[in-house]
Order: sequence, then structure tokens, then C-alpha cells
Amino acid sequence: MAVDAIIVQQAMDEDPDSLLVLADEVAEDARCTGALVGVDDEGAILVTIWDSGAVGEVEEGFRAVYGDRVRRMQLVDPRVG
Repeated sequence: MAVDAIIVQQAMDEDPDSLLVLADEVAEDARCTGALVGVDDEGAILVTIWDSGAVGEVEEGFRAVYGDRVRRMQLVDPRVG
């Protein structure tokens, strides 16, 4: 089974609270099936999981705000269906 994910990466010098606010906002969207905020060696990161029918529209909206700091991925779990 594969799911569509959109990842937003912030730089270390940016306030990670903005990603926490965004995570709260997307969690209220019925098309979002998960949101996770964390930190890696480059800064704060937001991983969101979307229904496949919504991922293109959402990615476009994120890119309008965050530009090239947005990545789209398919996450695959071979143990599931």
C-alpha cells in the first residue's frame, strides 16, 4: 500500500512554531490522514499524509508559500495490501 505525503522543510534559523500552526490547520482537513512535526539536522520538518485526490492541490498551495522547501513523496509499506 502506498500513501501520498507532502513534506515541508524549514531552515534552522526559522521559527518552527509556524509548522506547528500549519500542522494543526491541515489536521482539520478531512483529506489529511496524518500530520507529524519533527526536527532534523536541517531544521523543523512537517510530514503530511493526504488522500490521493487531494495531494496535487495541497502540494500546489504549499509550494506557493514554501517554494522549493516542499517535497512530494509516496510512502510504501510492503506489509500492507
